[in-house]
Amino acid sequence: MQHIQYIELSAETPLETGREYGKAAKDKILAGIEDYKKLLPGAHGKTWEEIRELAMSYVPLLEEEMPEELEEARGIAEGCGADFADVMVLNTRYELTKLPKPSECTTA
Repeated sequence: MQHIQYIELSAETPLETGREYGKAAKDKILAGIEDYKKLLPGAHGKTWEEIRELAMSYVPLLEEEMPEELEEARGIAEGCGADFADVMVLNTRYELTKLPKPSECTTA
């Protein structure tokens, strides 16, 4: 049985919050990335690099509409030692599987 991990954060900025969270949830975040590396390419006929590029295509929209959330995602990548593009795949997984091109974000 899996348990929900409770993580208490004390950071004051979105980037610092992301770093704290990334460090605290490192194992789960990296495991999620590894799972998607196996799942998404086969299911969607794209390479992992193509999937990462598509996820990164959401960055301009997020910079404009949700800059604090984007900074937090950058901090998560730094905190867990993952590439930012891989963290973006996790954060845009719905869009990557359901929408043909960037127009919205589930983080909203």
